[in-house]
Amino acid sequence: MHYSEYDKKVLPLLLLAMIIISVVLAIFLRKKSERIRSIPTAVIAVFMVFIEIIKQRWNLLGEFNYFYLPFHYCSLFLIVFPLAELCGKKLSRIFRPVAASMAFIVSVGMYVSPQGMLGTATEIFGKDFHHTHSLIFHHLLVFYVILVWALQLCKPRIRDAFTVGGIGVLYVAIALPISYKLATNYCNFLGSVLPFFEAFRLSHGQIAYTVVLSLALTVGTVIGSFIYIGVSKLFTIRLRKKAH
Repeated sequence: MHYSEYDKKVLPLLLLAMIIISVVLAIFLRKKSERIRSIPTAVIAVFMVFIEIIKQRWNLLGEFNYFYLPFHYCSLFLIVFPLAELCGKKLSRIFRPVAASMAFIVSVGMYVSPQGMLGTATEIFGKDFHHTHSLIFHHLLVFYVILVWALQLCKPRIRDAFTVGGIGVLYVAIALPISYKLATNYCNFLGSVLPFFEAFRLSHGQIAYTVVLSLALTVGTVIGSFIYIGVSKLFTIRLRKKAH
């Protein structure tokens, strides 16, 4: 776990701000229908797609870089969030728990290793477009999870964990060959920013490293989803006790 001095100052403040906003929204919207309560998460889905369009335009019109194309694991949210929030009640029932679970997993990863996921984004926010985008994008994921809990928008199910794992399998099947074809390190497929994994790659070889990383994106996300389900149930129980 490595935090820069900027990370230590900025990340807790952002988290606190998101919690406060979520609590305020929960108080004002607690007696509203699910359709009304889900407006904040729908706004996040729309805003996420909007800033990604800006990012891709910036990449195409500036110094083009394959790395900024949407083939990272987090790029999946550009599909999952709209399905969860913008495509009707039926798809929302399917994809909102999945989206929240995936966002929870990435959020935990960000707080465990902010330097690995965000780099120097907290330090140069507003000075570099891509780092600014990264900080905003990843905190939209955190905000989404908090809002789903605070507004009680879904109840995660066991099958959601396996759906997340299936999405991981599909992602690896698509992004891994693209990463090698474009010689671009999407989702650390070519090398890891985490010292432990990079040491493993160098000592055990690229094939063994790829297998381990692929398992982390499939089996690992299933395990992470079960953790999310457990945390969600505990959070829901506490909310119900406070309500009574």
